[in-house]
Amino acid sequence: MKTKAIVAIVIVAFLAVAIIALGLGLGVNAKQAIDNSSPTPFLSDWMSYLKNDILVKNTVIPGSHDAGTKDMNWMAETQNRTIEEQLASGSRYFDLRAWKKGDDLFVFHGPIRGMKFAPIVDEINDFLNAHPTEFIIIDMQKFKGDSQEDVAALLYAKLGDKIVKNNTSSADIDFIDSLTVEQMRGKCLVFWGDLSTVNIKDFLFLRNNDHGNRPSSTLSSFYYRKYNTLASSSYIKKGIPKYLEMHKENPKGLFVLQCQLTDPVFIIGPKAIEALHTNNMKEYLNHFDFINNQLNIVIRDYIGPKKCADIIVLNLGYSNIKDSLVNEFSTNVFNVGL
Repeated sequence: MKTKAIVAIVIVAFLAVAIIALGLGLGVNAKQAIDNSSPTPFLSDWMSYLKNDILVKNTVIPGSHDAGTKDMNWMAETQNRTIEEQLASGSRYFDLRAWKKGDDLFVFHGPIRGMKFAPIVDEINDFLNAHPTEFIIIDMQKFKGDSQEDVAALLYAKLGDKIVKNNTSSADIDFIDSLTVEQMRGKCLVFWGDLSTVNIKDFLFLRNNDHGNRPSSTLSSFYYRKYNTLASSSYIKKGIPKYLEMHKENPKGLFVLQCQLTDPVFIIGPKAIEALHTNNMKEYLNHFDFINNQLNIVIRDYIGPKKCADIIVLNLGYSNIKDSLVNEFSTNVFNVGL
């Protein structure tokens, strides 16, 4: 009897937590996660203000964590805008994971399938055609259903000569480390998370693993669950400094700072988690220490114009903006952030 009572109490407690979580995920509090501001023309061409000779690794770029998750269920959705809308909002880095089911490729997050992959690539191609001063980074982190070869073939078929290749005698890490903004304009860089298939195409650049110990990687995107499942303020105090320090120890190549949090119990949902994190991240970015730290790509959940502006504006701190355009850039970016 006692055992049954304990089990009943546990079940009731779990259901109560689930109900509270759903209330957070779908209710008033979760609205704080969503950036409902409207894109401005400036955000579609903000890279035109960057100096041509700045290294890509030294620019500050907004990015989208689990970019293709719009309209997934509440446990998996981390974005509420299409890729086209994220591009218009200023995001230039896209974390994508591909899953092959039958003859189709889909984006996935955990066990959940989302939008088809091919239209995403079409939107990226169309954007680069319309905005040749910009460049885009695709980070293919994970794969399911033996999708790797199909993904690589589709990327090349749709993006063609927009895809950056290392046609030099330099090692990939040295090539990526030396890329300038001018060399990247109108182009797309593709990073690849699968070690066994990275060599199937000559335009795929090896990304690091979560803990940053994969040799010859050209992009590092550190992730430790023990940090990203912390409460917002604790993550900012402990997790972000850890990742910045790891980057300092091995600064070659591109660097992604993962600024999203992870649901520690898989019932609260990304939207509710982000609602409790948004203002803290804004405050952190507004007071970022440029002197002691180098930012590069900063990724967020529920990316939108204001969140992008909070990241784009950091290029001023590194003197990345063309001297003649600093005032115009400042006016535009601060108008978005209001």
